[in-house]
Amino acid sequence: MKLPPEQLALEQERTLRFYTQHKSEFSMMQLVLLRCLPGTGPKERSQAQEMLSSYLKDGQEGTPELRAMGSMLRTLLTDNQQLEAQLQAQGQKLRDEARRGDELKQKLDALVETERKLLERK
Repeated sequence: MKLPPEQLALEQERTLRFYTQHKSEFSMMQLVLLRCLPGTGPKERSQAQEMLSSYLKDGQEGTPELRAMGSMLRTLLTDNQQLEAQLQAQGQKLRDEARRGDELKQKLDALVETERKLLERK
C-alpha cells in the first residue's frame, strides 16, 4: 500500500526526529526504509544511500541482521538508481525519435505540396 505524500512526509519527519534523538541502528534503518518507499524523491533516496554507505563502511559492531538488511537495501537502491537512469535515457531517446519523426513528416508534407504545385502548373 502506497502512503499518500502528506502522510509519507509526516512519517519521515517523525522518524527523523526520533533518529536524531536516539541515534540507534534500528531508528536509522526505519528512516532509511521510509526514504526508499515509492513516492519519495531522488533527494531522499540519495540520503538513504549515503546513510547506508556510511553505516556499512564503518567497521562498527552492530546487529548482524540490521547490517545484512542495510547491505540489501543499498543494493536495492543502487539497482533502482540504475533502472531510473536507463528509463530516463530511454525516455529521452523516445522524445528525440518523436521529434525526428515530426521533422521528417514536415519535410514530406513540404515535398508533397511542392509536387502538387508542380502538377497544377502542367
